[in-house]
Amino acid sequence: MPNRVIREGILTSERINRLTTGAELAYRRLLSVIDDYGRYFAHPALLRAACFPMKLKDVSEKDVEKWIIEMRDEDLLVTYEVEGTSYLEVHNFGQHKRAMKSKFPGQEKQTQCDCTSNEQREARGACACAGEKRGERREAQESADAAPPPPVEAIVQAYREICVPAGLPDIRGMNEDRKRKTKLRTREETFRTSYPAIFKAMAESDFMRGQNDRGWVASFDWIIHNGENYLKVLEGKYANRDKAGIRNEAARKSELDAQIARARAELDAEEAAEKARPPLKPQAPRPAPQKMTIVRDGVV
Repeated sequence: MPNRVIREGILTSERINRLTTGAELAYRRLLSVIDDYGRYFAHPALLRAACFPMKLKDVSEKDVEKWIIEMRDEDLLVTYEVEGTSYLEVHNFGQHKRAMKSKFPGQEKQTQCDCTSNEQREARGACACAGEKRGERREAQESADAAPPPPVEAIVQAYREICVPAGLPDIRGMNEDRKRKTKLRTREETFRTSYPAIFKAMAESDFMRGQNDRGWVASFDWIIHNGENYLKVLEGKYANRDKAGIRNEAARKSELDAQIARARAELDAEEAAEKARPPLKPQAPRPAPQKMTIVRDGVV
């Protein structure tokens, strides 16, 4: 295994800080197995065996696949495919190159691949990795009749029209990071077909508009940050309680208050009864025991 220098900048990197704990651990371990050019196999089974050889029971291939997607979303690495084999390359690896040649083919051999496993390719339909022209950035095809993803401008406009009037933060500008993450979300069918409903649910949620213990307010950056946040919104995690639920909660609170009041009344009655009892009469002191003298044979 090659020696690696992990610089202190990893501790203050915003992109690494946005990773989940598992993804950050996987990223740090990945730095120990990639070659001098920052490359390695991208197949989850090979990564799991190389990065977690002593934790195979605790880490699954699905975990590794999820973490690689997180790293790619944060632009820490890129995945690509050459002749049917998936590889990855860490961005800005910055290690001294002792080897004259990388152990793995570079990206120039093939176009970028967004698939990290065979399961993902099958789920996406046809993977367009093989056979495309060199140097072109390919987009994985969903299906023959799939609608094209909406432009970034349409997503931003919908957010502004639905969420901003409800009090959610406005979007002052679109930098490259926001554009990249928005494009990633539009590749996902659920987001692509449901983003107006997602924004509407955000606008209607009291919790997401700051009515919570922390004063937290949802934002455009939060909803596009990963592929899980908007699913939570669609599944109703942040939805307001209905009126029936509010009434039931009020009834439970009223009943609890009544129970507390009854308990306090019982305690007060016991204390009053204790005070009303007449004091006990003091007992007369017991007489002192008489001293006995024993006489034996005329001797006291």
